[in-house]
Amino acid sequence: MIPISRSLQSYELGNQVMIAIESSLEKGMPHIKFQGKIGVVMEKRGRSYVVKIQDGSKTKTVTARPEHLRPA
Repeated sequence: MIPISRSLQSYELGNQVMIAIESSLEKGMPHIKFQGKIGVVMEKRGRSYVVKIQDGSKTKTVTARPEHLRPA
């Protein structure tokens, strides 16, 4: 069980976040290969956040709910 504060956490545009997948909640979970990556919040989409991540030489966007994100 995760603390309620993680699901109520809000992020501003431009904040750096780390993807920390909470395996007990499957909804809004990003792919496991993004576990531990640090990115920048680009936009809010419903309850989820769009995070821009550098994956090698490519820039990728990941959509994840706040339960799977932590401030970096």
